[in-house]
Amino acid sequence: MTSLTREILESASADAFLETDLKNIRYLSGFCGTTAVILVLKHALEPVLITDARYYGSIRNNTRGLFRAVESNDFAGSILQLCESAKVKTLAYNGDYLTVSGLNRLKKRLGKIRMAGKEDI
Repeated sequence: MTSLTREILESASADAFLETDLKNIRYLSGFCGTTAVILVLKHALEPVLITDARYYGSIRNNTRGLFRAVESNDFAGSILQLCESAKVKTLAYNGDYLTVSGLNRLKKRLGKIRMAGKEDI
């Protein structure tokens, strides 16, 4: 976990952080595909990079093995499953890049998990 993600988790009193901006994902992970999100869980050993089948095989090579790879066609479902297994109560997200419709879909799927937007990341 980087000092930035640690700071975000602490300032939002969050258990996890979701990055959806592809430029930030590439900067953080080296992954250069067109469909992905990064989920950082507070107590996990490694962050999770969720992508679809087109890129799943290349994650280990592109990210130097620093990320756990999850293949999914249902990102919200995968985020929910990972958050539930980690007992996440608050999920921080990059408020500058998650669209309103994307946020609403996530809120609907995540149910009781509180969403906390962070801007200027």
